[in-house]
Amino acid sequence: SVTAKVLHDAGTPAWTSAHSPEASHRAHPQPRHVLVAIDPDKNARETLDVAVAVAKESGATLDIVTAVSQGKVFGPAMADAELEKLLIDGTGQVLAKLQVEAGSEAGTVIEIGSPPIVVRRAALSKRADLVVVGRSDKHGLLGRLHDDSYAIIREAPCPVLSV
Repeated sequence: SVTAKVLHDAGTPAWTSAHSPEASHRAHPQPRHVLVAIDPDKNARETLDVAVAVAKESGATLDIVTAVSQGKVFGPAMADAELEKLLIDGTGQVLAKLQVEAGSEAGTVIEIGSPPIVVRRAALSKRADLVVVGRSDKHGLLGRLHDDSYAIIREAPCPVLSV
């Protein structure tokens, strides 16, 4: 798609808005609520820094959303509620440290599940006006996009800033 090509080639942040209403229907041209989707293992600090700056510049509130997948860590055979709690708690500790480093006081949403679905659900429940996602500097099948970033862009109910 055109979006994938632009995001693959762009060395600067790119704003996509496939699921936005027409500009004439928008009461507020600046985001009021920003949601940053991060994977604590992949360029999380850089992505969080951009989201904090965007939220501050526009006077928006900010929440961090992270999807935790047991299957990535232990495989589907070991799924249980206690393991889910451990994964969520551990991820919460990592995000707390990341926020201290970034000087952020954002709220956090940590859920078990597929990142595109978790981010979409959080964006809808938080009534997000903008989702910020990170890209890598690697070149591969999806180029500069993280594994789940393109799916998040497709599923997001609002514009996405890919950094």
